[in-house]
Amino acid sequence: MTNVTKLEWTDIDPAELSADAQSHYAAYKASYRAMKEAKARFEASARECIPAPDGLEVKFGYNFGKLGIALAPKGEAKVAKPKQSLAEWIEAQQASGHPQ
Repeated sequence: MTNVTKLEWTDIDPAELSADAQSHYAAYKASYRAMKEAKARFEASARECIPAPDGLEVKFGYNFGKLGIALAPKGEAKVAKPKQSLAEWIEAQQASGHPQ
């Protein structure tokens, strides 16, 4: 049986990383923006040919390279995560006994 650990994600400020890591992060973010724009164009185009009942919209899933669709209520809200500095996160991890 596999042990499943629930991960606790914390947002950090990329400016706290090394210059090299910041450069790679900036390149990643630029690629991510381009992907998001292409994804938005694809989804808008696909929604034109997939009818959805009033109050619902077609959602897309991309798990494991497969394209999936589902109907969901329009405008579902996302939950915001609190911001924390990298130093605060490291300190909290050490205080809770997590290995470095």
